[in-house]
Amino acid sequence: MRYKQEMPRVKRTILKRRNDGVSFLRHLKYLQKYGLSNIHQRLHDNNTVKEFKHQLGVVAIVKNEAPYLKEWIEFHKLVGVDVFYLYDNESSDNIMEVLQPYINQGLVKYELVKGKNKQIDVYNESIVQYRNDVRWLAIIDADEFIVPVEKENILDMINSLDKSFSQILVGWLIYGSNGLKKKQEGLVTDNFKYHARSDFIADYKPILNPRLVMNVVTPHWANVIGKTIDENGKRIWGYPYHTKIYAVPASKNKIRINHYYSKSLEEFIKKSERGYADYDGSDRMVRDMDAFHEHDQNYVTDTVINKYSDILRKELGVTKNED
Repeated sequence: MRYKQEMPRVKRTILKRRNDGVSFLRHLKYLQKYGLSNIHQRLHDNNTVKEFKHQLGVVAIVKNEAPYLKEWIEFHKLVGVDVFYLYDNESSDNIMEVLQPYINQGLVKYELVKGKNKQIDVYNESIVQYRNDVRWLAIIDADEFIVPVEKENILDMINSLDKSFSQILVGWLIYGSNGLKKKQEGLVTDNFKYHARSDFIADYKPILNPRLVMNVVTPHWANVIGKTIDENGKRIWGYPYHTKIYAVPASKNKIRINHYYSKSLEEFIKKSERGYADYDGSDRMVRDMDAFHEHDQNYVTDTVINKYSDILRKELGVTKNED
């Protein structure tokens, strides 16, 4: 069930507050386990470091994403990302041919990672290694595009909020296949314009202050010292997609993540067959065709990302696909 379940408002409030209470107690327990000395060090680092090499970074683990990386990097440059920490989980495509120019520029920090199920490990490694180098760090995948809706730049959106938060959760907007069976020429952001309705419940990804991170638990949530908020500044006490029973769609009016979950059917099947950087188990439900059909949401046409399209095509040297 991916849609908001109808229930009395009082019942939803009670369920949410109960989960918030459990999350708060769990957070206190983790703070205790983490230790006062470590918390003090994190707070010291946060208060001491005033100058950063980079204002906004992205960390991602990738596997055989070479055909899509240039568009993904160039787009995020347009919205304010000035460094990419990319962990390559043993890709067999031409990833280095794509990334080498960016590595030479210092825009991409590249590291090869071997083995399975390394996603959470590399996120936590990047936090430790780069926390004093970058002001804000987003955790996303190569099929996710962070799109400011009201502002032109991600940092402008972040700077419009109360600065006392440690983590902002950005809601997914799930894009479908547009009915495409085969991979198309052109850009992902041009080829896929239809997404789920506003009542479709999807997930989140964090943009966080790495100096105040204790650990990354999932790709969608980190334990932090301080506040986690949504795009409206509303405090979030626990991972909001903890259960579908009372979950509601994320607010996505100011900033969102365009998640091109499947692209065409051909691309989805190819990606499923070759394995993923986060998990390579054939039994994982979200990798099968049921997941494709669940996420093949083509109900609403959307042009918000179009404000970047002309300059993105120019940077990439491509023309618009009119088909």
